[in-house]
Amino acid sequence: MRIHSTVEGAALTAALLVSLLPFTTATPTAAETPKWDCSAVKAGDAKFDLSSLKGTQSVVVTTDTPPTVTKMKWMIDICGPLEKIKDAKEDEQCPEGTQVCGIETVQHKDDKPIVHKVLPIAGNIGDRKLAAEVTRKAPSKSKDDPVAEGLQVILHGGEYNKVKQKVTIDFICDKERTGLEPEDGKSKREEKKEPSKASLQFNGYDEGTEVSTLKLTWLTKAACESKDAPGGGEGSDDSASWGFFTWFIIIAFLGTAAYLIFGSWLNYNRYGARGWDLLPHSDTIKEIPYLLRDWTRRVISTVQGGGMRGGYSAV
Repeated sequence: MRIHSTVEGAALTAALLVSLLPFTTATPTAAETPKWDCSAVKAGDAKFDLSSLKGTQSVVVTTDTPPTVTKMKWMIDICGPLEKIKDAKEDEQCPEGTQVCGIETVQHKDDKPIVHKVLPIAGNIGDRKLAAEVTRKAPSKSKDDPVAEGLQVILHGGEYNKVKQKVTIDFICDKERTGLEPEDGKSKREEKKEPSKASLQFNGYDEGTEVSTLKLTWLTKAACESKDAPGGGEGSDDSASWGFFTWFIIIAFLGTAAYLIFGSWLNYNRYGARGWDLLPHSDTIKEIPYLLRDWTRRVISTVQGGGMRGGYSAV
């Protein structure tokens, strides 16, 4: 009987462990790949809202390759998967779930462009995950080694010819840009006779044997931590309210001081008052300690007498 019960207990324990196995294996996976939310990007103690950059944005790199012209179009949607290109073949665009994609075309002078290469760089593509990495870029006060304010985002998930792909995006704070300005768009810099640049800029594509990296820079006020930036003014209400109360206290103090000084001067010149008599309403001020003492006694007597029974006590 003991052997039989021991075998049953062991079998029950094994069955329980097997039933718990999916939960123990699934939990770390879910924790390692948190969902990407462009409206609440945390970088250290700072929080950024990049939802204003939602939608497909692109930058084109043109290279003369006689007798053809080669164009590489890099497309990105920082908030979600790219939309499918209309009238394009399935194998001439990035797969479902891609958020960063590169499409290279080659064109002769009088011919239509031919798709030469399709590079899925980042996204939740098949079993591969976006796995976003975010780093805050605090502004540097050093003139020798200046660092612009903003954040750096690294996105994974792409693969091309068995080589993993990723993108490094440096979001730079620029209060004059929404982040959606195209290459030929007008900006405030044109008024200053400075060359206009697109907000989304290409910095290079490093091809490696194991990992290839696309490098982009994005100028936008969404990367600013100041209270003027979208999503960056969480503490502005507190600072404004604190300023109001500070000024209220200062004005009240100055008003009281002015009243006492003017009243004392008036009593001195009119009545030749001295000491406490200089203060306006000096008689009332002198009575304040006695009034407080009487009020305290009444409160104490009321509290102590509230629990006492009136009338005669039973014999």
